[in-house]
Amino acid sequence: MDLEEHQIRIDRLRSKSRETTEHQNMNALINGVINDEITIKDILSFTTIPEEEIVRLITER
Repeated sequence: MDLEEHQIRIDRLRSKSRETTEHQNMNALINGVINDEITIKDILSFTTIPEEEIVRLITER
């Protein structure tokens, strides 16, 4: 494996890791809303995720 292939592989792993972390964070926020620990308004104050998406994620649970 040459350096370029190695860098591509590392970039893919970082991307997957980032996606996993973002997914875990969103799950934690949704759980917080469900458990009345945080409000949707609170989430909207520090994220760019549209309110409709947050509501959809909550109703899917």
